[in-house]
Amino acid sequence: MSYAKQTPTTESPLLIFDLDGTLYKTETSFLPAITEIFQYHQLAAPPSQELLPFIGEPFDRLLQWLAVRLADSRGPSLTPQRLHEYIARRELQYVKTNGKLYPAVADTLTELRKRRYGISLCTNGGETYARAVLRTFRIESLFDFLRFRGSEDEGKPGMVRSLLEAAGASQAIVIGDRYHDLMAAQENGCAAIGVSYGYARPGELADADARLDSFDNLPELLVSLPVGDRCCRG
Repeated sequence: MSYAKQTPTTESPLLIFDLDGTLYKTETSFLPAITEIFQYHQLAAPPSQELLPFIGEPFDRLLQWLAVRLADSRGPSLTPQRLHEYIARRELQYVKTNGKLYPAVADTLTELRKRRYGISLCTNGGETYARAVLRTFRIESLFDFLRFRGSEDEGKPGMVRSLLEAAGASQAIVIGDRYHDLMAAQENGCAAIGVSYGYARPGELADADARLDSFDNLPELLVSLPVGDRCCRG
């Protein structure tokens, strides 16, 4: 479901931001929550390079992987549902105590609003988690539209499509760090900016129209990105 915050009065392209690995440094809350699970079962936590690729993916993929890794120690209470509930609860706590945005995110979003861009969020994260991040860092009010992943969603292309329909956007730019952000842009006739500081694997952002190496460079990058020949298929 899309959530309208306010209707932007702008002819500039709608900016569609990913959350994890783009605005929020997810490892600051994600890794401690996962480590707790393994410590509880007296197991060594997997190295971060095994865990970080799950950031930005649908949550059920992580649960499937964890179920296999914890199979030898799982008791009757360690069901996928209980895993989900535990991780979600602990991660929300770590968002408040450990979480960090990437540098200059709040200031840059504020500057983009001054330049009259429409600003939206489209994330594979659930609503409770995503709103916790936005509210913890007091940036929720900077967004015109919010789109969270629901149980009925099959992927980001469809989520972006419904967001474009809700916003009535004729042009848009998807800004994210993973392959599904680029797919969502391509399938909906949007430009794509690949975020190089996030959690992408090598080569994952090769098809992006532009690369973003530091969030505070985004306003100038947008000026140089041609989107006039793009027409969204929302």
